[in-house]
Amino acid sequence: MTRHSNGRAGFTLIELLVVLSIIALLTALTAGAVFRYRASAMEKDADKRLLKLDIGLQQQLKAVIDKAKTEEMPQAVLEITRASGPSPALPGAFDNARARALHMKIRLQQEMPQTLDEARKNVTGTIILPTGSTVVITYPPKQAYVQAIGPAGGGATTLPDEGAALLYLILTQGRGGQTFDPEGAAPVQVRMIAGLPMKIFVDPWDQPIVFRRTAGDTEPILAELNNLPYVTADQITSKNYDPLDPNGRLRMPNNTWYQPANGPNYRDVAKSVFGNNIFQADPFDGSNRGPYIVSGGRDKVFSTDDDLYSFRIQQYGKGN
Repeated sequence: MTRHSNGRAGFTLIELLVVLSIIALLTALTAGAVFRYRASAMEKDADKRLLKLDIGLQQQLKAVIDKAKTEEMPQAVLEITRASGPSPALPGAFDNARARALHMKIRLQQEMPQTLDEARKNVTGTIILPTGSTVVITYPPKQAYVQAIGPAGGGATTLPDEGAALLYLILTQGRGGQTFDPEGAAPVQVRMIAGLPMKIFVDPWDQPIVFRRTAGDTEPILAELNNLPYVTADQITSKNYDPLDPNGRLRMPNNTWYQPANGPNYRDVAKSVFGNNIFQADPFDGSNRGPYIVSGGRDKVFSTDDDLYSFRIQQYGKGN
């Protein structure tokens, strides 16, 4: 007897193509989901690293400010902040609130420099007194930084590299009894910066985590830092957001500062002691500029939309 089979011998070419297309689509969807999950996990890891570093930064910042509040101010700082009406202080008299605010700004620049040039240089200026004689204001650089970064000319650097090296140095200084465990905050690498091997913190994308003492004049985050929740409603009303100058004495215009007959206005002299700061045109404009810590984010490039900022993490739990 002959037996006939009615079964199919196999799949047609079209059926195979359909199956392969479905498999490819499912693979692509799965790969995309895995990629998004991995990217999200890396971003969360970066936020955790920035938060730990920011806690250390805030401890160090508080120690610097607390000490600056009680230090005896140099005579030259008192001289450079003399008042001229209309001002809360009498014309020609010392303005102690203004002097303290200036002293705190200089001390913060001294203790928390954001460029290698700032870390190396004296903060200095010359004041012509009402008597016609002169006084020199000088704050020397922190020797621990100078020894760590060496003299200028050691090699070309980028600002992210400089900010990364300085963040490590700032956080590992003992101030006010505060100590910081770098290994417990973020991975540390040694990289050649300005011709020297320097330690830096890195984010999950193996890029430097950077310190900024002040946001730049053109940075969008400057407007953010000068708004709720980073400043109070009263500060917004008064348009004086600077936590180091709560009375707005440095922000007051030139006609409230003393000007000798044979010399420049003291406000202009006080501004000049900060040198050619690439981050801000006017250090006394009343802005809240930081400090803060930043990662370049997923695209590994700074000053783009996916940057992660430590001040946002403190408020929202997320850096961008």
